[in-house]
Amino acid sequence: MAVLRDVEQPDDFVFVEKWAPVTSRRPCVRRRTVAEQAQEEERVRQRSHDSELDRFCGRCGAPTELAIPPHDHIERAVCSRCGFIRYQGPRLLVLAVIFAENRMLMMRRGRAPYAGSWALPGGYVESGETPEAATIREVREETALVLSPEHLIPFGTLSVPAMNQVHCLFIARLERCSPISPHPPESLEARWCLRSELKEQSLWQPAYEFDMDLIYSCGTSGRFDFYQRTADWMRVITDGTTIRQVWLRK
Repeated sequence: MAVLRDVEQPDDFVFVEKWAPVTSRRPCVRRRTVAEQAQEEERVRQRSHDSELDRFCGRCGAPTELAIPPHDHIERAVCSRCGFIRYQGPRLLVLAVIFAENRMLMMRRGRAPYAGSWALPGGYVESGETPEAATIREVREETALVLSPEHLIPFGTLSVPAMNQVHCLFIARLERCSPISPHPPESLEARWCLRSELKEQSLWQPAYEFDMDLIYSCGTSGRFDFYQRTADWMRVITDGTTIRQVWLRK
């Protein structure tokens, strides 16, 4: 995955030469064996079934069991009494990339996962909520910054099937750095950061999937970029129709 300058790389990152550099640095990919991937998927499946929603039928309250329904190919939570099938799709989350005066808004997380690390504002989309409304709400709750839907421009879609999640990214460019404040326990600090200041911070793990130089270049220039992530790669569409590979799973 893309290298962050002056930030220590985790043990599960390796450099490769398969793709041309996104910037002056070489891209790298996360090394994960087939067995490790299968173990992670099993943990996600078990966590899903262990939830109260899946352990008991939402229609009659009887216990459920994992089974593959007729004409299906995926295990579902099936009611042992009435046969009701629980279909569960991925959870939808949002992330906000907000720029003002060549600075990007970051907040230090107060809760797991990645407690104590600097991250982009964001969180889960609630029932009946649009991704734009969720982004505005999360940014306000975590940094006290108030945005409007007109500020938000689509910036990417990130699919993380191992965690049963899909992330919608939005970018916003503001004229000036408005006052911000954290909201414990969700956020411990909030700060407008220059690119040079990020190397001094402890970034949350997903930051290693992005080329931060490219994000700053986009945020400070007004250029339109769009990120696309699958389970095996991430790429960015930039400069009109140019497609650049950010990382590739080995």
